[in-house]
Amino acid sequence: MKKIKILQVTQEPVTIWAFLRELIHELENRGYEVETACNDKDINIIKQLKEEKIKVNIIDIRRSVNPVNVVKSFMQFYKLMKAKRYDIVIVHTPIVSFISRFAAFFAKVPVIIYTSHGLPFMKGLNPVRNAVFAMLEKFAGKVTSAMICVNNEDFDTAKKLRMVKSDKIFKINGIGVDTEYYKVRKIISSCEDSAFYDMLSSEEGAKHTAGEVKYVGFIGRLIKEKGIIEFLEAADAILKKRSDICFIIAGFGPLEGFVENFINDRKLQDKIRFMGFIKDTRSIYQKIDIFVLPTYYPEGLPRTILEAMSMEVPVVATDIRGCRQLVEDGVTGFLIPAKNAKKIEDAVLKLSDDKELRVKMGQLGRKKVEREYNIIKIIDEQIKIYEECYFSII
Repeated sequence: MKKIKILQVTQEPVTIWAFLRELIHELENRGYEVETACNDKDINIIKQLKEEKIKVNIIDIRRSVNPVNVVKSFMQFYKLMKAKRYDIVIVHTPIVSFISRFAAFFAKVPVIIYTSHGLPFMKGLNPVRNAVFAMLEKFAGKVTSAMICVNNEDFDTAKKLRMVKSDKIFKINGIGVDTEYYKVRKIISSCEDSAFYDMLSSEEGAKHTAGEVKYVGFIGRLIKEKGIIEFLEAADAILKKRSDICFIIAGFGPLEGFVENFINDRKLQDKIRFMGFIKDTRSIYQKIDIFVLPTYYPEGLPRTILEAMSMEVPVVATDIRGCRQLVEDGVTGFLIPAKNAKKIEDAVLKLSDDKELRVKMGQLGRKKVEREYNIIKIIDEQIKIYEECYFSII
């Protein structure tokens, strides 16, 4: 029996790295032949993917909807899919999913699955933009075999708008998290800055003791919509009042220069540490007492929140789709309004001053992740959907 060939399509390599590696490896373990397609925006991540034996096809994909760029991307996708004769194409992220679904349709790919990691329209965004994206999603749905949503609100929206046939809309709990990998323990830091990342002394890997400096962390893409500006403003305000709180930022993106300048201009290098891209973030979660994600991006189910909760870290996040499915306000963390540095400040100070609350929230967060978001279960659910779609047509 021939191997079933799958192509996973994303816009940027970071999506493969952050969301799809475990799924790809498990598919390969089960006998599938898996390739990926993305742009070459980050050569270092592509190199790391290849080191993990993940096959990467480079396509010129841009966020721009310039017709010339769209046609160019479409033709590259079409030629790749026609030549490789994939059995299943699974597309992720909004713009590229639209282009690649039609390329797959014209290349006569038998099964086309759209995994939405957050629909590109939601309350609070430009209504004209929302209407255009909703129309495009419904149009692309006509050539889509199945749609997978990663949060409850997107699932309800997809059903309501009939984005694909109702019985072909599925929901999974995000991409899940490996709760054995992300758990409190003694680990070796992946960061070279050993002076800052002093390793924890306990053999069991318990967190650093109370009475020390409290650490507040942000991990994510450095774009405006992830709330990094509000995070920095809140940090600046807190540091004017308190000397027992420090901040850690890990990530990369267009605002790297802004982050560095913000820190340097205020001479806060000893209080706000910018680590750049960190391959293994467990050492950061292990170090921090509070995780903050003040995003107002159209989120699916933020992976960093899952990781933080799995590592028993209480979370401060914005009260938007995806985040509010994970963070139970006042139980596993705090939900705050978007674009509000003062609310970030208030929540961080409340948690900083209450160790018992931090510990309790962290423990409850870990239990929630173990119960609902275990990656093994979620990968099984995804593969079951792939197989159901494929074997129903052969």
